[in-house]
Amino acid sequence: MEYVYFGCRCLIGVVFIASVAGKTGNSAFRDFVRATRTLLAAVVPRKVSRKAAQPVSVTVLAAEVAVPVALVPAATMRLGLGLAAILLLAFGLFIAAALKRGVRTSCRCFGASSAAPLRKHHLVRNALLVAAALAGMAGSGDLGSAHSGGLVLAGGVGLVAAVLVARMDDLIYLVTPWAGSATLTPQEGIHNVHTHHGGGAGSSVLPAGLVADPGSGTAAEGTRGAPGASVGSRPRLLR
Repeated sequence: MEYVYFGCRCLIGVVFIASVAGKTGNSAFRDFVRATRTLLAAVVPRKVSRKAAQPVSVTVLAAEVAVPVALVPAATMRLGLGLAAILLLAFGLFIAAALKRGVRTSCRCFGASSAAPLRKHHLVRNALLVAAALAGMAGSGDLGSAHSGGLVLAGGVGLVAAVLVARMDDLIYLVTPWAGSATLTPQEGIHNVHTHHGGGAGSSVLPAGLVADPGSGTAAEGTRGAPGASVGSRPRLLR
């Protein structure tokens, strides 16, 4: 089982490295601050300003940096995995609150690759990562008696699993038609609107600030969203 525990450590470490890398850069961090502000507003019963959301975002990013750093030494391995589990649980609670209140925003967990709106599979992803972090804590930090070949294999499996986690939204987009979603843009939240399309009433989702044109079933131009985005069509993720 020591190889399984080591693979879980590699999975968590690479996931958090990818998360930090996805938020690196001015525009990527600004998107993350906007997403954080929206998620905080889903929990806090008052309007959250950008000034309040920015230090929270910086703290989260610093904690994410600390996770892979703590996973390297055997003495702090369990501390890093424990911190990872706490962060993942907190993220899950905020995602659940946003889904319960109907707040349709992206988490920006991995930067531009997480531009899709939050859905239930994000909760499943976090639950599995929490399980992996807790499983990794069951192992020993001392790998002196382990075979190098087994460690390489376990680490490789963890790396592949981490890549799949980081690109989960893109993979699901390839195999699942997200009916009823409009073009997604990196802004704070999405709200539901009702439009008439093809003679029937339907519910579509548009980014905040995007105006629906009931006559044509398209988003009106001159808004913050991409002009000409068809309502009810498969979304195109803007980078």
